[in-house]
Amino acid sequence: MRIRIPRRVVAAVDAFRDWGYTPLVCHRYGTLRRCDPLIAAAFLLCVGYYWWTGGWLGAMTGACAFMLVTMAMLWL
Repeated sequence: MRIRIPRRVVAAVDAFRDWGYTPLVCHRYGTLRRCDPLIAAAFLLCVGYYWWTGGWLGAMTGACAFMLVTMAMLWL
């Protein structure tokens, strides 16, 4: 199946990828990239929302759901 993707969209995705994977801090144990704080903020927002609506059990459920979706994205 061939789907035509406009060049402007491809250029925007490439620009975002180049921006997101630029290292912020390099250490001998690993590298902190620009996209990592965004992922951490999304995790905290998700867990905070579930904490507010469902208490500590909701927060645990939200954290597990976020990690499950994250692992599925990395796998696929």
